[in-house]
Amino acid sequence: MKLAAIIVAGGRGERVGGEIPKQYKILLGRPVIAWSVLAFAEAGAAEIVIACVPEHAELCRDATSGIAGVRLVDGGVTRTASVRAALAAVGDADAILIHDAARP
Repeated sequence: MKLAAIIVAGGRGERVGGEIPKQYKILLGRPVIAWSVLAFAEAGAAEIVIACVPEHAELCRDATSGIAGVRLVDGGVTRTASVRAALAAVGDADAILIHDAARP
């Protein structure tokens, strides 16, 4: 069974405050988003597609560097649009899991 994962990381994290969105802030030594990406990788996801805001792509790449199978796509204006963009980018998979980047 080929497992794929989608992580929606399009939020701007404005309610949390600070210079970067909460999914890229450090939690117990690693970026928040990395916790979810690593969990999917360790669970056997062959492909992990992250839908992120284009202007945060570098933050996302830095937060997930070194994790195999990660690919970024531009997120949409809404969460639904981001999920659709990521679904369109996922290759052949028997199951696709969808998760939010800011809730590890």
